[in-house]
Amino acid sequence: MPADVSEHTAEIRGVNVRWVSVTVGGRTVEEVLLYDVAEAEAVYGKPLDDELDKHIQMGMYAVDRIAVGGALHKVASATSYVLDGKCIRTAKFEQRNE
Repeated sequence: MPADVSEHTAEIRGVNVRWVSVTVGGRTVEEVLLYDVAEAEAVYGKPLDDELDKHIQMGMYAVDRIAVGGALHKVASATSYVLDGKCIRTAKFEQRNE
């Protein structure tokens, strides 16, 4: 079954974010979310920490849920790291019948 890859960009909670969704058989199986750490720190006036990261992350996931009609997915695994000044989150989702 072929995978469909789509890319989205938006300003979320004052920060420009980008996310890439991988869909197989009509279901999202993986998402990669990215934002610039320096931009987030400038917008919020403080260094990146877990609280700030979670605030931005929750905004990204809320927008994505709205974009896909309110569907929720169970996360099977997730990683988060900062590379070259970008905060990158990767989440893989379980396949479920809803």
